Amino acid sequence: MEMNFDLTPEEAEVFLQEADELITSLDENFVRLERDDADPALLQDIFRSAHTLKGSAGMIGHQAMAAVMHEMETTLDRLRQGQLHVTVELVDTLFAALDVVRAMVEEVRTSQSSGVEYDDVLTALRAFAEGSQGTGGREAADDHPVPPVPEDALPPDVEQAFLVFATIAQDSVAPGGRALQVLLALDQSARVLWSQPTIDDLDEEWSEHQVLALITDADPAQLEQLLSTISEVESRVMPYSPAETGESLSASLPSPESQKAPEAEGAPDAEKGSSPQKPSGDGRVASGRKPAVDGKTRWVRTSVERLDKLMNLVGELVIDRNRLFQIRARLLDGENREELLMHLGDAISHLSWITDQLQDEVMRARMVPVSQVFNKFPRLVRGLARDLGKKVELVIEGQDTELDRSVIELINDPLVHLIRNAVDHGIEPPEERVAVGKPETGRILLSARSEENHIIITVEDDGQGINPDKIRQTAVARGVLDEEAARHLSDDEALDLIFAPGFSTAKKVTELSGRGVGMDVVRTNVERLNGTVRVSSQPGAGTTFELRLPLTLAIMPALMVSVSDQIYAIPLASVMSTLKVESGQISNVLHQGVMTLRDRVLPLLWLSDFFGWENGHQADSCYVVAVRWGDAQVGIVVDGLLGQQDVVVKPLGYQIGDIPGIAGGTIMGDGTVALIVDVPGLVETTLRERKAA
Repeated sequence: MEMNFDLTPEEAEVFLQEADELITSLDENFVRLERDDADPALLQDIFRSAHTLKGSAGMIGHQAMAAVMHEMETTLDRLRQGQLHVTVELVDTLFAALDVVRAMVEEVRTSQSSGVEYDDVLTALRAFAEGSQGTGGREAADDHPVPPVPEDALPPDVEQAFLVFATIAQDSVAPGGRALQVLLALDQSARVLWSQPTIDDLDEEWSEHQVLALITDADPAQLEQLLSTISEVESRVMPYSPAETGESLSASLPSPESQKAPEAEGAPDAEKGSSPQKPSGDGRVASGRKPAVDGKTRWVRTSVERLDKLMNLVGELVIDRNRLFQIRARLLDGENREELLMHLGDAISHLSWITDQLQDEVMRARMVPVSQVFNKFPRLVRGLARDLGKKVELVIEGQDTELDRSVIELINDPLVHLIRNAVDHGIEPPEERVAVGKPETGRILLSARSEENHIIITVEDDGQGINPDKIRQTAVARGVLDEEAARHLSDDEALDLIFAPGFSTAKKVTELSGRGVGMDVVRTNVERLNGTVRVSSQPGAGTTFELRLPLTLAIMPALMVSVSDQIYAIPLASVMSTLKVESGQISNVLHQGVMTLRDRVLPLLWLSDFFGWENGHQADSCYVVAVRWGDAQVGIVVDGLLGQQDVVVKPLGYQIGDIPGIAGGTIMGDGTVALIVDVPGLVETTLRERKAA
């Protein structure tokens, strides 16, 4: 069902970006709230996020979302006031409400109704709010006494009038601005008979937190809906009788914390007990423009200072372009060639410097903190631990480490698998941990750090570890290896089997594990990023997974090599060394070429053979590029070394598809295409052939 919102695509994108950030913040902070409910700063931060999201929902006209957030805000305010205590049930309810809101945000993104039901969530939130102990609404209302309305404020010809009572949040940094918004909204939608304050009374120093106005010629429901779009403001519109005094009005008004604004927020009518107003039959919640936000659009925030620097560099680039045009024109006119060649060299040198600066700034603009991924895991660990009856603490370090946006988007699935495995397979039940002298609460460390041109992400647990002997037994039982091959496996090689497709040591298949697809996905996705994953484990002490990822996938340094008149690029991050080798230095062991490098046997792979080029072994000498992938080392044999170069990685496209040994392509300075070597694929192929031999 289609849903329309009165938003331009730009306005919708601003809302979606803010909503995603607020939901992520609430998701993380709800987990922290369960551990430290006495932290007033944390409660204030949660309340502020919920309040902002509610205001944004009302502003775009999503009344159902505003209704859920209003009830959540009311519950959170009772927590903030000390009238409620944090319980597991309360946090579960907050998470359930947040999931509903997340689905509603997707409605704005796709302009399609999600069909999500929210009545149960509203009822649960309201039950917590109304079941609180402490001061009631009357005492809170006395904190905001309503002044009497002047007798002459109501003209004789007015048969029906309404009193608008609006309170501004105590922590508002600009109460005068909020009051002005209220008065301007009233002036546009009603006939204002009297107000306190008036527009003329407002200035920058105005610090009161309530607005009272007498109006007529207005629809109360529409007016409340309009006022609900103003952030940090709670409002109530009620019929006015001249017989009411300031005291009687104060007594009839609810406290600012408990004002519902039913129609405006979509919340149930307190007297009738009705459900929140849902979208009409055609799915429209607000008439007007369709957001038309492409769900595949990706965004990165960057500072104005960085944009200014980019603009300055582009200006320098334009100057260099004009300079090159002038040099070309003077060369065509036959002017002094040597002098112009000197100017051309200077222009090219400056152009190279500008290009390097632009590359650096654009790369920095693409960087985002890994906290965008890490912040999702506290709730995941909490839920898994509860389902499994375990106690688990997740510790996050290095969440400010920055990584390219394209890499960030692809590491979520591998990390989800590793975290789930750590909780399910790694951490023992509390009674087992206590029996072996461990704390009953298990610990999982998720950390990130920078190292040269890579980011190292570590998932470490203090659980039962992985037993290599059990891996060998499982491999034999599942037919992956025979007993003789399993017996000759080192412990590290045995641990590496957990990444094999379909391999699992789980005794039974559950919703969490047992099908042997999780770790295979981890290695596949990480290698797709030109990264590596290593595992180390000590039985009884825990397991550590280390993901080594490149900073970016867009541009990378590469070693350019030639093979049978073709040019290939080998990612420099995998290169250990290069050397010229005479044919007599190469031996043949079990039909495979090998050589000795630093007292280690290095298996060789001829790139010409791999790609089917002729004349691959006829030269008396060749060049060997020693590459490393994980703990494995292989020598790639090429005809020549052409030097190091930064290459722009281009995908081959769906028309060509995946080619074994090729990770992509790049365009050279002369317009020719060089293919980028898939080092992981070559290493795996070489080692597989070696083991087969």
